[in-house]
Amino acid sequence: VHPIVAIHVRRGDAKLETVYHPLEKYFEQAQRFFLSTLCSKDCNGRRRVFLMSDSRSIFEEASRKYVSEYEILSVDEGRAMRSWHVPEDNALAISDVML
Repeated sequence: VHPIVAIHVRRGDAKLETVYHPLEKYFEQAQRFFLSTLCSKDCNGRRRVFLMSDSRSIFEEASRKYVSEYEILSVDEGRAMRSWHVPEDNALAISDVML
């Protein structure tokens, strides 16, 4: 069993719709999930998080704070704030699904 928790942290225009939540709150929920599932006993120590955001700083913060506890997956590669309508990014959307 190797579940992946998907976290989508919106910044950008989300401030018009809702309040920002600190990244810690997202990872607290991920931790609760991992502790409440079979993964707490049968993940071979692997806790994978697929992180999505429109803010480069979220990826940097996650790398600083959580890389020792979680395997952080992403297809961002500097694409934060770019449109998914860019042709080469269509392949990235497909890899999102395939993970």
